[in-house]
Amino acid sequence: MVVDRMPIQVSGESIVLGVGYRQVFIKAKLDRVKKILNDPTLFKSLYGLTENADVPTDKRKIAATETDFQAHIFKKVPLIPNQDYVLGYTNSTDENIWFQRAKMVEDHENFAIRDNLKAVEEVEDGVILREVSMVYVLKWWVRFFGPQMREVMTKELRKITDSMRCLSEGSAEITNASAGACWEKAQASK
Repeated sequence: MVVDRMPIQVSGESIVLGVGYRQVFIKAKLDRVKKILNDPTLFKSLYGLTENADVPTDKRKIAATETDFQAHIFKKVPLIPNQDYVLGYTNSTDENIWFQRAKMVEDHENFAIRDNLKAVEEVEDGVILREVSMVYVLKWWVRFFGPQMREVMTKELRKITDSMRCLSEGSAEITNASAGACWEKAQASK
């Protein structure tokens, strides 16, 4: 897992994106991993969110289907403002790779612009999950403390990865209780 800075030029202006990369082997079936990644009712327990992630149907800006849904991410993270935003998730498949994109719908704290892409590929004994996350932080003072913020985000990404692997590889039924146990295990190991 790596969280790094990536300077780019956009319309002649220099900006810096935060880019997170992760790749992890998960000894589980693709359908189990997809089921977890497509269920926002698990996100609070699985990722240690402060509030539930499921967005009520009447507030969704896109229709919820098996491949499209929204999730409200609210989390208190040390050193940075509360993370309070909504992502729109879309899924697609290209040959034997399943993709999930999570794109910013709204940010209640005006903290950052986010775009995330997961690619899950079935391999002989499980799946390989690859993820690229791009974040453009809108708060100047957070950009100023870049190295510290990248360290915080790297730790959070590592816990999320460990929790996801635990739930995916576990023999237990996929429930909020089993997801919460995986988050607690990931939290304790970091």
